[in-house]
Amino acid sequence: MLFAGQICGVEGYVESIATGMMAGMHAAAVACGETPRALPRATALGSLCHYITHANPANYQPANITFDLLPSLDEEARKRFRKDRKARHAEVCRVAAAALLEWEKAGSIEAGSIEAVSIEAGSAEAARQ
Repeated sequence: MLFAGQICGVEGYVESIATGMMAGMHAAAVACGETPRALPRATALGSLCHYITHANPANYQPANITFDLLPSLDEEARKRFRKDRKARHAEVCRVAAAALLEWEKAGSIEAGSIEAVSIEAGSAEAARQ
């Protein structure tokens, strides 16, 4: 049995739809005899799923996707972007896009079906890989 949306502890329309998509992808994998694969923790949905499956039940609070749920940048990047929140968030997004492309290349879904996001100093540009 797979759960999604508010019943599994997320808040928001986007988050509910996204967890529904993951439940559907996992159900399809199971139906095809494959092992479901979680999205990378570096991605927003991967971090949200990690939160709802690893949070302390005694203190659990339903969550929306926020930058606070994503893994911290490495020490060098934190120093480099310490005073530039926009650039720091752009770097987190760049890391997430790279992780998603690696996940795609590993065979989770048809290669080439995810748009890569190229982020430079706070601006985002979409480019088909």
